[in-house]
Amino acid sequence: MNPQQFFRGLIDEVVSEIASKYFENEEEILELSAAQQTNELAGDVMATSVDHILSKCKKATLMLLMKEYVDDDEDSESNITLQAMRDLLHSIFMEKGIDASLSVLSLDVIRDVGKSLRVETECDKDTLLGNINNKSFEVALEKFFTVHFNDRDLKKWIETIHDVKVLSSSKKRLVKVLLTGQDESPKPRSRPPPTSDKVSKEKPDIKAGIVKEDLDYWYYVKDLKSFCLDNEVTMEGTKKNDLIHSILAHLSEDPEEYRKKRKREEEEEAAAKKQKLEEEAAMYEEMHSSESNEGESYEASGASDISLDGSLEDDE
Repeated sequence: MNPQQFFRGLIDEVVSEIASKYFENEEEILELSAAQQTNELAGDVMATSVDHILSKCKKATLMLLMKEYVDDDEDSESNITLQAMRDLLHSIFMEKGIDASLSVLSLDVIRDVGKSLRVETECDKDTLLGNINNKSFEVALEKFFTVHFNDRDLKKWIETIHDVKVLSSSKKRLVKVLLTGQDESPKPRSRPPPTSDKVSKEKPDIKAGIVKEDLDYWYYVKDLKSFCLDNEVTMEGTKKNDLIHSILAHLSEDPEEYRKKRKREEEEEAAAKKQKLEEEAAMYEEMHSSESNEGESYEASGASDISLDGSLEDDE
């Protein structure tokens, strides 16, 4: 199934979900039937797909298309701007479809269009047209979902549709997962063994009772941020340690008391660190002073063996 067929089928299944993100207000949704909503949503993506292809076509390619579809004389064609050509051809592509509109060109010219879109071009004409069509539609879907869905909502929605766990948060990869049902994102890096015996042997859920060591070992910063956003946790900072304590405060019975306790612990830790630095500085000063005194004593003892004329005195 190509992306267009998939997207139209997807809209038919969950049109209300997509429409709620696409239309500006509920009145617009209520005024249109499900079929009308589907057509408008699919038309929006199709228009973006056509725009993408025409933007990649060279002037010579556009001129060939103009000669094929627009009944005009050569002088007016030579004076027309690129944007004017794209505007004229846009309505033709929307009416005829991308494959049919490009099929009037020679295979070599279509290959040039394919190369500009970075698709496989060493194939027969029908396959090449399908590659161009699918690639432009993927780009259009990415733009559509970028405008109307945030990454987190889209990720959750795709996981519900396909019943898969999605690792990626990139719009491009999310659209790939939406179309294929498979996530080919790089797998998370392997973790080194824990350095604390407080870390659980298996990854625990984030809920009351979880300890700081588990949050630090099992969860990345993006996971902690996502939990904070999903659960309306007040974030005390964006660093990992701040996020961990924000979550622990949120999960505690008395968040305010937890924050006060943490502040006291931080002050005590800072005081202990300061005291240790002062002790180390004093120890260094004492050692330096002792070495200096030994050097002066050695110089004094050496000077007593030298006569006024600089020669060494013999011991009697």
